[in-house]
Amino acid sequence: MACSDDCSTIVLGSQDGNVWVLNKEGQVQWKYPVGTWVTSVGVSRDGSVIVAGSLDGTVYILDKNGNLQAQTKTDSAIQQRSITVNSDGTRIVVIAERTMYGYNLDYDPSGIPKTTYTEIPVRTTLTPSRITTPVPVRTTLPITVPSPKGTTLPGTNSTPNSALTPMLAIFVSAGLLFKIWRRKN
Repeated sequence: MACSDDCSTIVLGSQDGNVWVLNKEGQVQWKYPVGTWVTSVGVSRDGSVIVAGSLDGTVYILDKNGNLQAQTKTDSAIQQRSITVNSDGTRIVVIAERTMYGYNLDYDPSGIPKTTYTEIPVRTTLTPSRITTPVPVRTTLPITVPSPKGTTLPGTNSTPNSALTPMLAIFVSAGLLFKIWRRKN
């Protein structure tokens, strides 16, 4: 699932092989059949560009009305929740099983996307042993915080008993009051 900034365009991908677009009220605006499980979707900030990726590795780029603008195939299945579209819909990133794809959409002067795309050189192939394109990584070491020492009370459903009995507390209080009374008299 993905949605535009104002949630006027809500995009859903389903196992039945359809891309569904709903409005803010949850009403279906249109659906686009791709034929196989839609594993990931993305949408631009204003909802003008919608991208869907399927289990067979196909990337579908649609306009806000559900018209196919471009289609391409990756080398492998597209991972779940792995498509993102930048705010104006001109750049798309797709993660397949071991490859990251980047696409630039070309626009004509009227602002309508052309049916062509260019793959940008951000394509990175991941292998179990190494990444062929170096990516800067920042590592933060975990901080160990000592656990506080505490006393575990026995499990009871009542209030724990005081070390002083109530009668002893009454006698001590009475003795203090007596001393105070004697000083004044």
